[in-house]
Amino acid sequence: MLTIKDMDFNFAEFVRSQYSTVPLYWRDLTGQTVIITGSNTGLGFEAAKHLATMRPEHLILACRDTVKAEKAREEVIKHSRISESAVEVWKLDLSSFESVLAFTKKFEASGYKLHVLLSNAGVAVDNWQFTADGHEITVQTNHLSNLLLVLSLLPSLKKTAASGVEPRVVLTASEVHFWTKFEEGKYQDPISALNDKKRTADITERYSVSKILNVYMTRHLGPKLAKEGISVHCLNPGFCHSELVRGQSGLKALGFKLFKFFMARTTEVGSRTLVHSVIHEDLLLKNGPGGRYWTDCRESAPSLRAVDKQVEDRVMNESLEIIKKVDPSIKF
Repeated sequence: MLTIKDMDFNFAEFVRSQYSTVPLYWRDLTGQTVIITGSNTGLGFEAAKHLATMRPEHLILACRDTVKAEKAREEVIKHSRISESAVEVWKLDLSSFESVLAFTKKFEASGYKLHVLLSNAGVAVDNWQFTADGHEITVQTNHLSNLLLVLSLLPSLKKTAASGVEPRVVLTASEVHFWTKFEEGKYQDPISALNDKKRTADITERYSVSKILNVYMTRHLGPKLAKEGISVHCLNPGFCHSELVRGQSGLKALGFKLFKFFMARTTEVGSRTLVHSVIHEDLLLKNGPGGRYWTDCRESAPSLRAVDKQVEDRVMNESLEIIKKVDPSIKF
């Protein structure tokens, strides 16, 4: 049983985790459909290679850049020897609500059952950028569009659950959520505050803020979707070599790259926690509640700030209002 003490986080624990051995699990996924967002590079790509060896019927690489995704598809097929027809590239740009809805409509029309949604795509920028939908790009890409994606796919997830198979939604969060003060959480409209230059505390910590939003979403959706027979969890892959800093520049980015050189684990090792969260029986609802947080292939505890129910409710109530305006058919 996790305790409040387990929620403490310090640098020594971070270093221990970074150098720990992370197991790689395998399970037969014959007949299953798996969607992985952000799977043309980094953690998503490595997870796709591992999951392809498990013989899913459909492995959908959902990516913004389909040219890079096609190259990734070739590597996945080569690595796993999976049937070429089993691996598909679908366009998905999480910085666009329109793109998310087009993706989910395409999936509904495909007739596929949905067994796993691994929502892994994300961005990290340290300056103000807004999407065409009017939201700060990190908030929309890493949080709002993730929520829209999950709930727009909910009818498909429910159909799978009704067939007697427990579908699973997994979000890639991060231990960096421990490091944000998330001062915007004090407002009744925290998402609007994150879009407001006058009320935002520090745009340079936006990525870590987006990761605590991932934890809030998981904890909010977990118990509710468990009633529908759908499990929802989030994970921390550890600090990995990835392309997240491609949106950053200057001395901060240089310092981050040096820190990464000495401390980061490979994306392959980090992807093992993604794989574990997708396939392991520990995450089944019969073995624990929905909405849990996983690190190094074991259940862990999020930060104290991340378990603040009042802040969670403020974040999720406003987030749900936003996406229901985008897609009025969402009933949640």
